[in-house]
Amino acid sequence: MTAHIRPLALSDAAAAFALWQEVGLHPSRSDTLEALARMIERDPELILVAEENGKIIGTVWGGFDGRRGWIYRLAVAASHRGQKLGKRLMDEVEQRLKAKGCEKVNLLIDTIGLFY
Repeated sequence: MTAHIRPLALSDAAAAFALWQEVGLHPSRSDTLEALARMIERDPELILVAEENGKIIGTVWGGFDGRRGWIYRLAVAASHRGQKLGKRLMDEVEQRLKAKGCEKVNLLIDTIGLFY
């Protein structure tokens, strides 16, 4: 079955945070439900999840400040790697940023887990 990419709902937060733990991305002090709610309020179409059979298997969070875009928290469940799901998530958030008028995107990279 192909994963469905959709905007994240606040009710998805626990599953998104659990996925990060699974893949080695640990929430920072700024990754709170309150901060997520503000992000969803500001850019609901840029905070995305990949879902399959009701389970969150991927995330990517985008943000746009009117001048430049940001990409945070790209994560794919180990069980779904090698299927280009990360590319699909990135392509989708990039298209959505472009539609908002974004011409430059910054990507924040967490090196934990990159070299295993």
